[in-house]
Amino acid sequence: MKNLSSVLPSAQNLLPVESLSEFASRIEREFITGSAIAVSLYTENIRIVSDIEISDGGDVSTPIHDALNWKYTRFGHQAKPTLHAAIFLNEDGSPWQGKLSKPRIDTKKDKDQKYETPVGNGSRAYLPTVNRENRRLIANRYGVEVPPPGESFWDWLELHPEIPIVITEGGKKSLCMLSEGFVAIALYGINGGYRSKDLLGNPVKPYLIPDIARFAVKGRKITLAFDQDTNTLTQRRVNAATFRFSRLLTAAGSIVDIAIWDGQKGLCKGVDDLIVTKGVAAWSTALNQALSVAHWQLWQRLENRLTYEPSLKLTTADLSTLEIKDLPESGIIALNSGKGTGKTKFMAKTTAHSPKLLAPSHRIALVQNLCARADLDYRGDLDKVNGNFIKGSAYSFRIGFCVDSLLAIDPKKFAGCDLMIDEIVQVVRHLLTSSTCDKDGKRPALLARFAELIRVARRIIVADADLNNPTLNYIWELRESPDPIYLIYNDYQPKPYHITFIQAKDKSAVINELIQNARNIEQGKALYVTTDSKATSKTTARLLQKEIPGIRILLVNSETSGNPDEKRFLKNPDAVIAEGLYDVIICSPTVATGVSIEIPDFVEKVYGIFTGASSTDADMSQSLARLRDNVDRTVWCAKRGTNYCKVSRSSNYLEIKAQLQQRTDATVSLVRSNLRPDIVEGIANFDWQSNPHVNLYARISAEQNYSMMNLRDALLIRLRHEGHQITIDNRESNKAVKLLLKSAKDEIKQIEAKDIVAAADLTYPEIALLESQEAVSPEDALAIRKYYLKDFYCVDELTLEHVLWDKQGRRRGELLNLEAQLYPELGIDRTAKSLEKQANWNQAVCPWDISGTALRRSMREAFGLNDFLDPFKEWTKADLKPYADKIRLYASEIFHHLKLTISDKMSDVQVVHQMLSQLGIKAAFRWSRFEPGFERQKIKVYRLDVETWSNLMSILAKRAARRERLQNLGECDGSAMSFNTQNNLGDPNQHHPKSLIETLIGLVCTVTGDVDQFLVQSKTLDSRARCQNLTNNTVVLLPFTELTPVDKD
Repeated sequence: MKNLSSVLPSAQNLLPVESLSEFASRIEREFITGSAIAVSLYTENIRIVSDIEISDGGDVSTPIHDALNWKYTRFGHQAKPTLHAAIFLNEDGSPWQGKLSKPRIDTKKDKDQKYETPVGNGSRAYLPTVNRENRRLIANRYGVEVPPPGESFWDWLELHPEIPIVITEGGKKSLCMLSEGFVAIALYGINGGYRSKDLLGNPVKPYLIPDIARFAVKGRKITLAFDQDTNTLTQRRVNAATFRFSRLLTAAGSIVDIAIWDGQKGLCKGVDDLIVTKGVAAWSTALNQALSVAHWQLWQRLENRLTYEPSLKLTTADLSTLEIKDLPESGIIALNSGKGTGKTKFMAKTTAHSPKLLAPSHRIALVQNLCARADLDYRGDLDKVNGNFIKGSAYSFRIGFCVDSLLAIDPKKFAGCDLMIDEIVQVVRHLLTSSTCDKDGKRPALLARFAELIRVARRIIVADADLNNPTLNYIWELRESPDPIYLIYNDYQPKPYHITFIQAKDKSAVINELIQNARNIEQGKALYVTTDSKATSKTTARLLQKEIPGIRILLVNSETSGNPDEKRFLKNPDAVIAEGLYDVIICSPTVATGVSIEIPDFVEKVYGIFTGASSTDADMSQSLARLRDNVDRTVWCAKRGTNYCKVSRSSNYLEIKAQLQQRTDATVSLVRSNLRPDIVEGIANFDWQSNPHVNLYARISAEQNYSMMNLRDALLIRLRHEGHQITIDNRESNKAVKLLLKSAKDEIKQIEAKDIVAAADLTYPEIALLESQEAVSPEDALAIRKYYLKDFYCVDELTLEHVLWDKQGRRRGELLNLEAQLYPELGIDRTAKSLEKQANWNQAVCPWDISGTALRRSMREAFGLNDFLDPFKEWTKADLKPYADKIRLYASEIFHHLKLTISDKMSDVQVVHQMLSQLGIKAAFRWSRFEPGFERQKIKVYRLDVETWSNLMSILAKRAARRERLQNLGECDGSAMSFNTQNNLGDPNQHHPKSLIETLIGLVCTVTGDVDQFLVQSKTLDSRARCQNLTNNTVVLLPFTELTPVDKD
């Protein structure tokens, strides 16, 4: 028991003494006025007492000490102060908590102890008396019969799981909600609803306290309504406790929601503060919009994405109208501001007078738009001489470019520049993960060049509506400067728009609405459709054209963005829309960011159709905000996405790093003998712990995976977090539209296949020239696709059947897998070359770009799949059991590396045949009653489908013959010219002494030898490219700007 003299402050610190009536008045105001507690409920449950009370008969009592189980010391050396307390009483009359007139000091926390709990009471819930008036309010709110006063309200509640309960922290808050007819239970604190230690303080498996467990039953809805703290550390503690508590409640069978509301910087911290300040309607809204635990976790991720302390905090609708004084002239300036708040205009204004300015971006359309708005020159429009960019007759030092072209920028020539990066989160994600930045294995060089520009720039200005800690940490690490980041935080929220969020199994419901809307569109208006997939954009456009003849559609995706009309839209969307030439504008992720459509009253409605094929929820939200006008949006999103990280599907970045390291080590061990010693040594010494590129890649991948796993919910919560008004609309699939979509998709395949067959037949030099350009026309894109189809399948004439059989590249992937199994040296060679491509840039490799061909081939061989690559082999389900059992043991590894899900529900036949399907293999079967062990049973006997196998082998035989012919040709004609790659990371146009090959660049040269094949050295140094169908044995040599030719001795 506590000794009162040990817990009470000394008398000299307490003068003047507050009288009992003064204390009672103060508490009454605090509870009734300050916490909106009903007078009758206050009277029933709060008892005002002094430390010593003397009855009329002269009996002395110590009610405070009795209530709190304190030991009262009658005589002491120190005068004791007069003390009063407000005691919270339970329904059974037992004290639950006390509030003292003079709080004692909590020495551990060095602050006042606001409330005291009875010693030895343990964790208890507050179950106060619910009087007649409040029982009536509860009965009316929930439409139930509540027992009359005199009968226990809480015993009755235990038997009625249909009544929802709100759990909060603090007795005043629960009394406040009970006063409004909400059933509420209070805890001592956020951790008060469960125990994780025994009576001796030893850790135990967490469990609900009995006072809560009696109510947390199956089907009961429980809402947690804890304080909305602003302190970051407190928030973390509250969130951790909330998550643990909610899991225990869910495990008990309850349906758990978590209420959140705007804490108004502490003004509405608790639920009682919210009701007093904003009214009970505000609490009702928070309760009705309470988040499920899964949604609450998504919300918390958004809340905590950026925790840097702002250097400057603003609330403004348009940043470009501000004149910010004392903006740093050097270092890192980061701008976090909502969509449509003038971030780009602000950066353009800030850098308007910068003599040297670089603006890297991740999309051509975005950077061209940025150049127009910020008075920059687009790199693709400039000439270059001796490493200097020239426009007309003058040098240009204010340049916008795609990060894919970073090697064209010489850091020495731009030392002291301003580096302006809009949409920084997406720019670094593109740099680290896009396939285009991995072309020729150049990602390590691009990352090295990016880091060098970060270091040499005078000032780096980055901006994003979704700015986050990992991205800022990354830029700060690359800067290698101890100076802090100057963060400008604009908390202005643009006017929210209304969103109808369609929840349906597939996109047919939203497409059906789009068709109906397009039929009846107002004259002079247009519909704007944004998608996350080129395929969806094309199918939607085709279906609209079929259903509404004469409809005018502008389709903007990666295939059409090179056309004049689409290019004009990307550069100046407002002008194009104002012309009124289109009824529907359909955009793929090509227009997901960077393009701002600001013209009002021309777009009637925005549709978002998201299949999860590429974009995250953040990208989708960005695409919906391209139109700034406040018109209604209708959104459909797939429940889950498919664009997971290629390394792992984990949402934990540490797991991804660990799996990436394991995969890299395993891969290198398989191809070690084919690698140069310096490559093996470089990977052995790779810094897995602190490499900033690997760390950010892992975090980006974890976030991407989490988004894909929770795509629909993630988008819904993100849109709600942005403040938009959302109406959930549950709909059924539209069978008729599904059939129409399938028909449109099939028609597109046929049309595209015919277009590919009809495309021009180009030679390899012509293809290389096209691929060296930043953008190609749709016609040239078709010609490139045709070339690679002919090249892969080794055919002179491409037919419609070839294109359709290819299934948009899926067959090629399967054939490459099968080829690696049949020709192991090819799998090893492909993996080794992917490493050598990166190593040739003389930078640390990017492990996630290392080919997994050798590892996948080795895994399939270990599982025994090679046993089935025999057209004469037959098998039954019994034969497959040992194979299937082994495969199941490694289901996790198969999931990570082969991207296959092996479930317990799958039969042995399904398990093995699914593994074989990745090799393009199809199994046929016959019925038999005479198989050993299955006599008189009718069972299936399997073997390889003869026609499919024959077709696969025919293609692989052609490829093998070509490899042999090229190898023999190489031996006859000698090796190709070697290139020195030891000093090639600087300016690609740096001066070197001219070699023989440099003198031939750009000239038409006569080729001797085989008329059909000409060997040239590719940029990958150790692989050969072919120039087919040469006219008169001639070829135009192209400059290998990244390589330095040297002579071979």
